Amino acid sequence: MASSKRITDYKQGRFCFVLHNDNIMEGINAELTVLAVMVNRTYGDETYTVTETGPRREKIEVREPRVVIKKVPVLQEKP
Repeated sequence: MASSKRITDYKQGRFCFVLHNDNIMEGINAELTVLAVMVNRTYGDETYTVTETGPRREKIEVREPRVVIKKVPVLQEKP
């Protein structure tokens, strides 16, 4: 008899395998194979522009955009 299960919602910590034989007269031979896959993400900087409007300090109040450039980490696509 063979059985397998894929666990996708387990994030961190310990994991326990429990094997149970319901036949007390005969023993069982169990073979356990564990495969672990790690996902590594690569982050890079992406530049974007933020436009803000505010009053200029003069006799006439005129709204002018103020440009601020910020960098945030984003996932990079592998070539």
